[in-house]
Amino acid sequence: MQANAQKYSKEIKTQLFQGLECLFLDEWGGPRSELAINYLRQNVIPQLINCLLINHRYLENNTFIDILTNKLNTEFAYPLTFAEGLAPDVTKVAIKILGQHQDRQSHPWKPWEDVLRMITVGHTIKDIADKTAFSESYIESFRKRYVNFANLAEGLNADFDYYAKLPQLKSYGNQLLRFMVDFNSRFKVFKNYYARLQAEQVIFDFELPLNVDELLQFLEGMYYNDKQFNREKLINQLAASKEMGTGLSGLFSNRQHWQIKNIIDELIENHLLVQINNGDGKLSLSSKAAMLIVPIISPRLAQEILDLLNSRDSDRISRSIALVIGKNSSVAVHVIKQLTASKDPVVILFFKALHRRVSKPVLLEIISACAEFGGNDVVGLITKALQHRDSIVRVKACQAIEKLADKAYYFYLIAALHDDVPIVREHVVKALAALNMPSAIRHLEEMLIAEENITVRRLIKETIAKFK
Repeated sequence: MQANAQKYSKEIKTQLFQGLECLFLDEWGGPRSELAINYLRQNVIPQLINCLLINHRYLENNTFIDILTNKLNTEFAYPLTFAEGLAPDVTKVAIKILGQHQDRQSHPWKPWEDVLRMITVGHTIKDIADKTAFSESYIESFRKRYVNFANLAEGLNADFDYYAKLPQLKSYGNQLLRFMVDFNSRFKVFKNYYARLQAEQVIFDFELPLNVDELLQFLEGMYYNDKQFNREKLINQLAASKEMGTGLSGLFSNRQHWQIKNIIDELIENHLLVQINNGDGKLSLSSKAAMLIVPIISPRLAQEILDLLNSRDSDRISRSIALVIGKNSSVAVHVIKQLTASKDPVVILFFKALHRRVSKPVLLEIISACAEFGGNDVVGLITKALQHRDSIVRVKACQAIEKLADKAYYFYLIAALHDDVPIVREHVVKALAALNMPSAIRHLEEMLIAEENITVRRLIKETIAKFK
């Protein structure tokens, strides 16, 4: 949102500076000392200008005026009674010069929603202050109030009247308490509300002319059309007729071409869309963007895959693979997690068909998933991973064997004792220890003679002692 203040012309900012200077020095009669006037011009007015430009849409919002009062009081040390009268006059000057915002928001909850959304998705107090220009003391006080409310509300399904009677919440006031009750209930009422909050934050940060459903639908469409369109073709798709059937066709057809272009450029500039460096600039979702839709799309994809695998379709494996292969790996990892949670052994067929064709993060998740199933069906997958060229994959295979403690892997581990990478040898020894087979002592003693890594030597000795 800081970029918001940069979109206003130098002339507008100059007019705003002059208007605020006149308000402070002439209409409010002070300050008078040269030092105080310099402080006003060099610190107070520039910071207020930044706050007013960032919050242009809130200039007629009573909650924002209260927040501005707090800023004048806590950051610039104006007495509270003075600040309460000054804050509305400051916003009036801004409205006169800036005019009414085309998306002005007068509902008293809106500024609170901005703050609480950012707190919920993990922003720091300083980051929220930078994005909103609200004072850090106000944000921290607000955070503590919500934490106090959330602790009281945990496990309850109470209404406003219940909370209004609690003495711990008496100081909140009806409006703030109603907002907190409403916000807290949204996680129970709306499916994937956390994902929606994250999408709202993206819209807020980049000032995208989209609503949450449009952004999430766009990101989902990009998942299914990963690396299918370059920038220009994507813009044309979004503006095209909805009958073209790509999942993106006509999604933004109610907007001007230049608006769609600006949306895509903002998403590229802020690393939510990435251009693949293969000469044609095809666009793909970044991991950051993919994580916005993971809670929404991964359960649905996993169920679709399960339905296919359990069907009698002759091409069920290839159709299942097509849902994730070549797509964003962040989504694929979570699809694997969902499939694993199903405990349906049919997914092993899917893993076997998929494991050679995926990125390392997805392969690592598949190996972890195999450890949850066990049995003869996963032996081939895990032993192949134990011989993989990537040492991290080999480590993950050892960890899976350690968890399974299946003696079927004994001879594969003995062979792996001579791995070139110390951390792999370390995990091989740990996996052998989990198998609890005294016949490994001879191999470990031979290994100990040549082993130079201190950590691996210690583990070998501990494992030998355990077997004896």
